[in-house]
Amino acid sequence: MVLHHDWFEGQADKCCLLVLIDDATGKLVGLRFFDTETMQSYFLVVHDYIQQYGLPMAFYTDKHSRLGT
Repeated sequence: MVLHHDWFEGQADKCCLLVLIDDATGKLVGLRFFDTETMQSYFLVVHDYIQQYGLPMAFYTDKHSRLGT
């Protein structure tokens, strides 16, 4: 289920926010708004992360159905 939120209090369309958090430090290492939540949007957030920080040792997900095998 995709949940859109009014992040901009009526100043823009509702959208989805995808977030990457470094599990070891708790730091936010990726934030990006999208019109909708798709595999492509997840790939774009991960791509941004890899460009800035390099390849991580592992990824953990929230077990969202879009991320299952």
